[in-house]
Amino acid sequence: MIIRGKQFTSSDIDLVKATIANNNSLSRRRLSILISEKLNWRQPNGRLKDRACRDVLLRLDRGGIIHLPRPNYTFTTQSVRVRQVDFVKSSEVVEGIPSEFPRPIFRLVENNHQRQLLYYK
Repeated sequence: MIIRGKQFTSSDIDLVKATIANNNSLSRRRLSILISEKLNWRQPNGRLKDRACRDVLLRLDRGGIIHLPRPNYTFTTQSVRVRQVDFVKSSEVVEGIPSEFPRPIFRLVENNHQRQLLYYK
């Protein structure tokens, strides 16, 4: 079978299965590095294709061909609570040209506390 541009023979699959069985305490990343070393699967610059190997391992696992150990962590996305702002049409009429008003101030948010703040100047 060909996955990610690489031909995987039955002996390659057996090598993957044996490597996983003999190193079941390793993380999926460490397994992909070890397996790409054993298969000598490298990029043109000589570095191991461990990311591609990790993708192949996931595909083989999803297909029931191999059984990977459970992930060491679960990927989660950060969430930030956003304060609801009630934008009500001002009853005050503002007239003028832009140069008559103060310039807006933009600040880089550098931490979580600042992310929670709403600046009005």
